[in-house]
Amino acid sequence: MEQLIETKRPFQFRQGLDERMLAESPYGEEMAEMLSRSRYHGDFIFAFDNWKDHELIEKSLKIWKRYNPKKGTKFYLFCGYKQAEHSQDKFYKDIWELFQRIKILMSYGCVGYVMRHEDYHKAPIPNFYIQIARWCNQQAFYKKMSFWEYCYRNQTYWEQHSGFEVLDEIKSFDAFQKDLSAGFYAHPNKNGKVRKICRTLQTALDVLEMFPNHYDELIQMYNYKMEDLIDPILWQNRI
Repeated sequence: MEQLIETKRPFQFRQGLDERMLAESPYGEEMAEMLSRSRYHGDFIFAFDNWKDHELIEKSLKIWKRYNPKKGTKFYLFCGYKQAEHSQDKFYKDIWELFQRIKILMSYGCVGYVMRHEDYHKAPIPNFYIQIARWCNQQAFYKKMSFWEYCYRNQTYWEQHSGFEVLDEIKSFDAFQKDLSAGFYAHPNKNGKVRKICRTLQTALDVLEMFPNHYDELIQMYNYKMEDLIDPILWQNRI
């Protein structure tokens, strides 16, 4: 690192770095401080592949963000591994862990990048992984919208391009439920086309229907939003 810094040249670790080393190594703080002085190109990229590492990752994030509060920081988020069509419990556990990892990253002002194992195709609702990736992997969405807001914005985009009048580009889940119960999404436009529910939004609703016992928890996760969760106090205080 000293040699890299002395060259004053930009560089990048293309395959990412192991964030856990900052907490595990006695030189963790020194590594974070040296990287803060380097001419690093682009976002620093780490991995948060396993929920079991969350305490270690969070401890490392406190070190990292203290020395690099404004550096772009991204984490790969592995998911979809060993899914099976009839294994709903495994599916819920995987998406729950994915949302909890995203929540931690948002709290520390970091972005995620969902990496799907090919087993996601075997999940009870594989399209759910696709929608989470489309939301999370586009920073313009991830930083400004919750997953629910992203889903509903897809709905209004479809409506606008199908000739429907749109009064609210984004609705809260409660407002949507009231309109749904009132038959709002069954009304045709002037050309006789019905205001259907787009696939993105329908996928989010299908997951809610599949897990009625986790309904409230899912709604809470759908509404995780970076601007609500980010908390600089988490890394400004010493460990």
